[in-house]
Amino acid sequence: MTLVPVMRKDGHLFRVCRLIWTRGTVGDGQGYSCKLSFGLSPAWFYFKRPFGGFLLIVAGLRVQYQKSLGGIHT
Repeated sequence: MTLVPVMRKDGHLFRVCRLIWTRGTVGDGQGYSCKLSFGLSPAWFYFKRPFGGFLLIVAGLRVQYQKSLGGIHT
């Protein structure tokens, strides 16, 4: 498990940090890589659930989770 400070502004989004971890061997069909990122965004509420994750914004706090079966998050 790795905590990566990002501290970067992309348009209206300010990325704070991300937490990355892997389970098993990624790419063999059983392992996966996950990323949980935190940021600040100028929105009151937003929710989206794409395949393998979600994006949630509540009162400006942005939380995004992504799960990758074929590659490793960095």
